Parts: sequence; C-alpha cells; structure tokens
Amino acid sequence: MSTVTSSKLQSGPQDIAGPDPQLVVTPDTAAPLKPGKYVFSLIVTDDLGQASAPAQVQVEVRNAPVVRGIKAPSVVPFNQNIQLTAEVVSTGTIANFNWSVKLA
Repeated sequence: MSTVTSSKLQSGPQDIAGPDPQLVVTPDTAAPLKPGKYVFSLIVTDDLGQASAPAQVQVEVRNAPVVRGIKAPSVVPFNQNIQLTAEVVSTGTIANFNWSVKLA
C-alpha cells in the first residue's frame, strides 16, 4: 500500500482515551490529493501493547465541477428577458445551479 504524502494528515492527541478516534485530512494547496480512490486504515494499540486488526474505509476524491464560461448578450433592451448559458464540466450529475446578479 502506498503512503499519502501530497496532503497534510492531521490527527488529534494520541493519548486521549475514548471510543472515537479522528483523522482530519487537510488539503494542501501546493499538492492536493489527486482524484482517485484512497484506502484509509486504522490500527489501535492499547496500553498493554495489543494491537487491533486494521479497520479500513475507501474514500473517492473527485474533481469539482468546472464552469468554463458564461455566454450572454452584452446589451439588452430595457425590460426584456436576458438569456445566459454556461458550459459546465463535471464527473457527476449537477444537482444545483446557483446564479446570482449584482449591479456593476
């Protein structure tokens, strides 16, 4: 198994007793995780040196959708409809388009 080195792996204090260990993977803007499937593993060792079997979970990192451009007329008569179109690329299905407008 390869080791993830392109993002910062941050974990909480190692000496906290409790049922819910956590690992936070913080994206490193200089070298973020590349899209793909990653397997995260956890082995727990008690104070007697006994280790658990590894527990694993698979996480898929996907590219975010990209808006390549918006097309609209540059001038529109007062009180007329304005039609805007956008080219969107995504590896998944787009669930929502959130348009906004402000006075320039």
